[in-house]
Amino acid sequence: MKLSVIIPAFNVAEYIGECLDSVVNQTYRDLEIIVVNDGSTDNTGEIIGRYKEDNRIIVIDKSNGGLSDARNAGIARATGDLITFLDGDDCLSNDCYELNVGYFTEDAALDMVQFPVMFDWQSDHQYLRKPESRIIQGNDVFALWWKNDQLIYSAWNKIYRREIFRKVTYPKGKCFEDMYIVPDLAKKIKKVVVSESGVYYYRYRPGSILNSILSYGKHRDQLDAMMRIYDESRHYSSLKKERAEFWINIIWWQLYSLHHYSKEEQMSSIRAFQQYPLSMGDFISGRLSVKNRVRIITLKALVFPNLFWLFQLLKKLKGESV
Repeated sequence: MKLSVIIPAFNVAEYIGECLDSVVNQTYRDLEIIVVNDGSTDNTGEIIGRYKEDNRIIVIDKSNGGLSDARNAGIARATGDLITFLDGDDCLSNDCYELNVGYFTEDAALDMVQFPVMFDWQSDHQYLRKPESRIIQGNDVFALWWKNDQLIYSAWNKIYRREIFRKVTYPKGKCFEDMYIVPDLAKKIKKVVVSESGVYYYRYRPGSILNSILSYGKHRDQLDAMMRIYDESRHYSSLKKERAEFWINIIWWQLYSLHHYSKEEQMSSIRAFQQYPLSMGDFISGRLSVKNRVRIITLKALVFPNLFWLFQLLKKLKGESV
């Protein structure tokens, strides 16, 4: 089975060589390696050019459109039976694809495989995320994915059947794009293997998108992604408890993070959030903890904007910066 490896690359000259080495040296050889140079202004393109002798490599040079746009360009060009993503500053164990493509050859009904990740690789706080091997099917795919636990949001530690991405695209210009399309993918993915084989090395890089300072634009992108997931959860009657807890967590995230922004931005975010009320039935029948029941009752009594301003006042009285 041919595997299309899609590698978005933007100003990663320091890392792209190591990234490409880890792909071209994979023990699994039936690869189509699509490198999308997303308008880099350093010598990323020059380094990519050194690998063109490998006839498996296809280079797309385009103006900068962001990570989602680069991935979409790669998906549109892909011809493999399977698709996987690799960021231009990350790497793989050399047997990663061989160990995980085999699941698809053994099971024609399989839609996706997730493999382990070494997070914050090459930092003093790196750690291996390696859930136990299991098969996830049917409604459990979304139920486990939206918790970001057994299945995590990240696109790059997974192999998908290519047809999964027909009519599914990443949202151009948005951060938290992996979270944003979970509802779309979960509707099409019916069977997943969580694998304990291979390793994706996610590099810790302070200047990366994930580790850069949160702006209001990123805050809204994250809220929009969370709300898309919340919308999808409404179709699952068995998820009342999880939906209520997810909603509560969003509330408390808003309370702690909105004070960084202007009053106009705060109100804009509050108005967006209030479009998604939680029904009383969800938390009454959801067997929530006492703490979360108190939080919900307080919210219902005060209404979110009042609770937010009260929270800010209490922080000021405590002498905390807001």
